Order: sequence, then structure tokens, then C-alpha cells
Amino acid sequence: MTIEKCLDEKVLAGRITREQAQEALNLIKEFERQGEGNAVERAAAHLKEAAERRAVQKVRQIIAQDRVLQWAQTHEKGWNAGVRAVFARDPWGKAGHESVEGQYHAFRAFAYGGIAELLDRLRPKAAGLKQETLAAERFVRSLYGENPDALTKAWEQTTDWLAKSFKEAGGVLPRRETWRIPQHWSRRLVAQAGEQKFFDWMWERRNSGKLSIVDWRTGLPVNDERAAEIIRNAYKRIVSDGMSDLDPGVPKHVKLANSRIERRAFEWTSADAWLEFNDTFGVGRAHIYALITGHIVSLARDIALLRVMGPDPDSTARFLVDHALKNGVSKGKAYLLEALYEHVSGKAMSPVSEFWANTFRSVREWLTSAQLGTAMLSSVSDFATLRQTSAFNGLEATKVIARYASLLNPANPEHRHAAARTGLVAESWVRRAAGATRDQAEIVGPELAGRVAEFVMRASGLSPHTDAGKMAFGMEYLAYLADHSGKKLASLPEPTQKAFARHGITEADWDSIRSGAKFSQDGVKFLWPEKLAKEGNLDAAIKLMDLVDTEMDFAIPSPGAFDRSLLLGKTKPGTLAGELLRATAQYKTFPVTVITHHLMRGLSEIQGGDYGRYMASISIGMTVMGALAVQMKAIAQGKDPRDMTDPKFWGAAFVQGGGAGILGDFLYAPLARYDQSLGQSLLGPTVGLADDLYRLTLGNIAQEAEGKESNFAAEAVRFARRNTPGTTLWYSRLATDRLLFDQLQMALDPQYAQRFARMESRARREYGQEFWWRPGDLEPSRGPALP
Repeated sequence: MTIEKCLDEKVLAGRITREQAQEALNLIKEFERQGEGNAVERAAAHLKEAAERRAVQKVRQIIAQDRVLQWAQTHEKGWNAGVRAVFARDPWGKAGHESVEGQYHAFRAFAYGGIAELLDRLRPKAAGLKQETLAAERFVRSLYGENPDALTKAWEQTTDWLAKSFKEAGGVLPRRETWRIPQHWSRRLVAQAGEQKFFDWMWERRNSGKLSIVDWRTGLPVNDERAAEIIRNAYKRIVSDGMSDLDPGVPKHVKLANSRIERRAFEWTSADAWLEFNDTFGVGRAHIYALITGHIVSLARDIALLRVMGPDPDSTARFLVDHALKNGVSKGKAYLLEALYEHVSGKAMSPVSEFWANTFRSVREWLTSAQLGTAMLSSVSDFATLRQTSAFNGLEATKVIARYASLLNPANPEHRHAAARTGLVAESWVRRAAGATRDQAEIVGPELAGRVAEFVMRASGLSPHTDAGKMAFGMEYLAYLADHSGKKLASLPEPTQKAFARHGITEADWDSIRSGAKFSQDGVKFLWPEKLAKEGNLDAAIKLMDLVDTEMDFAIPSPGAFDRSLLLGKTKPGTLAGELLRATAQYKTFPVTVITHHLMRGLSEIQGGDYGRYMASISIGMTVMGALAVQMKAIAQGKDPRDMTDPKFWGAAFVQGGGAGILGDFLYAPLARYDQSLGQSLLGPTVGLADDLYRLTLGNIAQEAEGKESNFAAEAVRFARRNTPGTTLWYSRLATDRLLFDQLQMALDPQYAQRFARMESRARREYGQEFWWRPGDLEPSRGPALP
């Protein structure tokens, strides 16, 4: 009996499906084509293993769905809050269990801690402008056996641990002895080459021994016919789908657990071969660092999804939302739950059109570099949230501030390295891979506009301030817990016991944590979550890291998946709706984050019986810091400080500090956080840029056509003032305005005197301010009139 007939009989008998029979037949033929004498036995073993895997995954899926359903339906705030707390961190602090987002952040931190020295070696330097391409090349060569060192070993150990964690979470990931580094295929570069050129290039490298092609179905080297088929299929998949996580020649799978099951089809046999591929069709040497961190992010997210949601997270998400709808959750709220899952799973960051996504993202990044140079002055309100979060958790704010200062010291890198060892890696080191910046709803991109924006954020001090603030809080929390490691849970301070309850840390967890790994620096002991995760109790380490990471985001308000889903919904980059919302949401994550973090925590505390003390404290603190920001920004603009006895001043301080949230940005636009106009506050700065471009081009043309006098040169000066990167840096903005742009305007704008007079008149009329360095003057007439 032929194998085809045997399989047909099994289909007729109902023992297998037609699809399974065809899969078996194809596998047998492929083994036979590759010269395998025991093709039927090999195929049978392969199919048996797949059947057993499906059975195990089915059980895992049932268990996961039962667990998350129990979490969702028992949340004291109801189904909507319950499902939300499964996907992301619970803004009410009532969940008592980990979320997908919390586990993702924890695994990412553990991995970063394992390769902290490698990250420090390869991260961009010179405020983000210098790419460490030579160091990245040496690292790739070390992976191929050329002078391997401790950094190579750390990378291999960390990726092996992540692979092990992926399998323990239910994922299928056969060991790949030849795997060294991820490979990313550029859809743009491959499409530009065209199918024939791509095929010829790959075929030439296969014939020269630089490229090995393996059949993903059998794991065996391929003959010429199969190699040609794989290359041509790879081209079609790359240009149609864009290859990032999956390898060419490997089919897509519905279940996340099986997404990494097949081995890589294309293996480069030497460092030179891999580097040549990467320069020709990959990310290029300047972005090897982003490739490495991106791999960590991708695998950490997948592990978190599997651990919480089971082998098929998408199915579990639909299951939860459906139950929420059946239990009274409105369609609007269900949409937001779906949007939240899209952001947690990373789907919301996948562009529909790479060209339009990159184009509009570059516009927003350029505006960031031109407009946020003064943001550091506004960020003084972070000291209020830092103090509040420290007090809420029982930490001494003075110690946190002292460590903040030490982390800012460029002559003392040991403190930053110590933070990195714990997994508290500076955001600026890995921002592009990890997610959005704290002030925007999307990542900073790798191209020119993204690098310029990153440079301005570092040069302004905002990025160093954010990094130092978050790491200082995290390190002090770990030191605080280490100081209390001799105590049983019941003997811990009340704020700590409450924090443990919010994150489900039990007495057994705390016993594992306090007896786990620690390290010392300058005589101070710290808990070591990364070591605990890899050598001790993983579940306890995840809860600890989730707690510390969550409170870091309260200390220095930083957006999470919930905040981005509120702003962006289910839209994706590269779509009309997605780009409009991203333009509108630019700069608005700070007020939204204040609402979802401190406002919701304050409301929760009121319900817990604190009589509004938390709300009063955070509001007063942020208003005081907002007052400082208002005065500093006035001086930076060449004006005297405002009259602090004027009630309007304290209204401005309240808005500036972030206390009024996004509503304050809309209603009090002249006082808003980044000096936006009302239109920009409502629709985003991209609208302001479009208006500037219209006035500069079509507006002047229309004036000429109507016989009116236009002033293109003066409009050009104003356009440059508003949209040139770096011109708003708080420490140089005033000099740049007075010595460059004011002088250009005086030379080109016949109405400059009236415009300058209106500026002074408005400051005097609305705020009672005089200019200590008047518009158009080459030097100040006096110093600021300080109170």
C-alpha cells in the first residue's frame, strides 16, 4: 500500500484531517528529497511530537483562561477594571497579581541586567549622535569566535536564559547551536533590489559558502531546487509582510507559543558574511545595538504574554473581552480594552505603511527637537512626584535626591553601572527598543530626525534628569528593602506591606526575596532582582521587579500601555487615523500619565480612608514646583518673574505643574507645559507646523496675487525660529533669540518695531512683567528683578 493510500484511508476513517494528511505527505516527500532513508519514521516522529505539543498547549490554554477569568471577575472595581488589570498595570492598585505589562517589564529588566556592560559598551555616545559601530562590529565578530570575551559570554547566557524562560512559559523553541544574533530584513532595501537581483545575490553567497540554507520543515540542508524555492519565497514574504521577528521561508502561526518553532532558514557562516548581509539588506552597522535590544524586547514581551495569557494570547484576549461585554461592560469600554491589549502585545506599534509611518514620525521628531528644549524647566514638577512617591512607599526623599545627584555626576559612572546591574537600565540607553519616551506616545526613531531629537533631549538635560530620577528611586527602594530583609513580612513598615499586597507578594515570596542575592556599593546593600530571577525564585523576582518598576513610573511620571491606549486607541502607524491621533497626542502623555497614576491613586486612597491627604499633598507639591517652573521660564525668556501675590499666577502654577492634567492644557493654552498655542494644544504641533508652512508659502503667494504686500523674508525668519532644532534649549534660547533671530527680523521685517512693542505690551498688561533683556537688544539692560 502506498503512503498516499494509507493516509487517504485514515482520513476516510476520521482518524486524521485532510490537512494533517497533506502535511504528513509533504513532510515525507521532503525527507525523501533530502536523501533520508527513514523518511516515513522521521515524519511520523515529527507529527507525533506536534500532536503531543497541541494537546499540552490545549491544557495550558484552558488553565490560563480559567486563571485570568478569575482575576477579572473578582476585581473589586468590576469587569472593566479586572480585564484591564490582566493586560496592564492596575491604575487602582487593587489587582494583587501580575499583568502582562508588569511581567514584560520584569523580564526585560532581568535581561538588561545580564548584559549591562554590553549595553554600556554599545549604546550611542556624544548625546546620542555617535554610533558605536566599531564596537558593534567587534561584538559580532566575537560571536563568530573572533576573540570572544566576557561580553560575548554575557550575551549568550542572557539569550539562553530568555530562550529557557520562553520554553518554560509554554513556547516551543528548539535549541539552535548556530544562533548568534537576530537578523532583520529591510523590506525597503529588498524591494529596491528587486526579486532577480535579490535571488542572484543570495545564490552567489550560497555557492561561495557564505550562506547556509536549511529547510525549516526538516532541519536539513537543502538541495538546489529547494534552496531556490526558499529564496524566492523569502523575497515575496519580505516585500509583502516585512520581516522582523519571523525568518524567511517560515510560515506564520496563529499561536504565539509556536511562533519561534522552526529554525532559521538562512545561516551566515562567518562574521564577514553576516556583516555583509546586514549592510546590504539589514539594519546596517549603525543599528546593531538597536537590533540587540529589540530582540530582548521582543522575547521578553512574548514570555510575558505566554505566562499570563497562555499559548494563544490573542484568543485569551478575545475570551476576556467577550466575557466583559456579557457582564455589562459597554462597547466603548470594550474597544479600549481591545486597544490596551494591542499596545501590551506590541501590535499597535506595527506600521501599516512604513513609508507614511516613518515620514510623519520624522516630522514629529523634528518638532520635538525644535520645541522641547525648555522642557527641562517644566520637569521640576518631577521632584514633587518623586517626594510623594517616596513618602507613599516609606522611603526617605532626601536619600533619593542624594542618589539622584550622584547619578547625574559624569565623573562617577559606577553608580549608573550599579543601577544597570539590578536591571534599572537608563531609559535613554534602550529607549528606541523599549517603547515611547516619557513625553510622547511613540518611540523615537533611528533615522536623522530621531537622532536629532534624542540629542536635544540629552543636551537639554531632560533625558539625564529622567534617567537619574527613575534609577535613583529604584535603587533606593531596593536598598530600603535590603535594610529590612531581616524582618518577617508582618514586621515590615505599613507602607511596604501595602505595596506588597498591591503586587501579590506573599510571605513565602518575601522570604525568598530577603534571603536571595544582594550586592554592595559604597557600603550600601541592594537587593538583586536579576540574580534572584536567574538563580532563585523567578515568580518572587517578577513581583519584586514589577513593584519597583511601577513605583519608578510614579516617581517620574512615565506613560504605560494604558496611557497610550487612551490616546491612540487601536490605530496603527502609517494609517490616516493613526497618524492624525499621533499628531494630536504629541506632548500630551504627561498630563494623561498624571491622571492615570497620581489622580487615580489619590482617589483610591480616599476610598481607603485617607480623607484626601494624598490628593492634597501631590496637588500642593506639584503646584509649588509649577510655580518655580513658571518663574524660571519667564527668566529664560528675558522677562522678570511674575507677581506671586496675583491669584492668576497660582492658577498658572497649578496648570504648569500638571495638576490640572490634559484639561488644563486645553483651557489654559498660553500657560501650557510647552508654550503651545490653543490649536497646537488641541490638535498637536504638527498642525502648527502646517500653518507655518502655509503662511510661508501659499499665504505669501495669495497676498501677492491680491496685490497686497507680502513679507516672505520676515515669515522665513519666524518659521526658522519656531522650527529649527536646538533653538529652544533653555540655557541658550534667549541669547539665540536676541543675537540671531531678533537681528534677522529687524533686518528683514519692516514691522519689527511694532511686533516687539506688542510683545512687551502684552507681558506688561497680562502678567505685570517687564523685559530685563528687551526684544531686539544686543545685550540685557539689567538683571532679572528677583522677588
